[in-house]
Amino acid sequence: MPTTLEINQKFKEKQKIEKAADKLSKKMQKRSISIKKQYEELRAKQIAKINFKYDKKLGKRLNKLVSEYDKKRIREKKKILGKEAKAVMPTKKKMKDKALEEIQRYAKLSRAGITSDWVFINIWDKSTPAIVELTKHVNWWHVYGQKNFPHMAFEIDNIRPISWFSNKMQGDQIAQWKVNLPMDIQNRLEILAADKESKNQIRDHKFFQDIIDKYKALNEIEYKRLGLN
Repeated sequence: MPTTLEINQKFKEKQKIEKAADKLSKKMQKRSISIKKQYEELRAKQIAKINFKYDKKLGKRLNKLVSEYDKKRIREKKKILGKEAKAVMPTKKKMKDKALEEIQRYAKLSRAGITSDWVFINIWDKSTPAIVELTKHVNWWHVYGQKNFPHMAFEIDNIRPISWFSNKMQGDQIAQWKVNLPMDIQNRLEILAADKESKNQIRDHKFFQDIIDKYKALNEIEYKRLGLN
């Protein structure tokens, strides 16, 4: 039979174990509440971010819808009142890009030759000019770049055929291949490059439209001459 002392000792040990277990249980419960709170806060933040993102997208979509509606409403109003909507004039940049496209095409076509077998052209990005077939891989380049010499962008002597690869690599600067050009053209371009008055020339919509009309017509002639579509 266990003695009274032993019974009391076991009772005290049991109490300590239960107290320790209870303490751990409360600690775990407290920690669990803290973790749940952290994740609830995190979820709330994420939900807020998602709501903000979609609210922003929704706002843009609705603004676009309102803008489209306003344009349609104005068109319908003008239609009902018998007023024609005014044609929107292209931006100067679009006009310039189109003008460059036409004159650069002419810079290639006008310098191309034709035989019974192929259409050929000289390109200028070699140590000496090379004769190649005129394809989409033949590009153009400005001897004096547009960035520093904008007044020379539409000088036909300043626009020369070049290979696609060299055009991609050259950058907007005076290219080294200008030495391949005839000396009289080199001298003329050098004089134009130094002409500060020409740099201040006004280039408006009419200026670009005149370039477009002129070289579009000339390109049609060149296409026929070379037998190209």
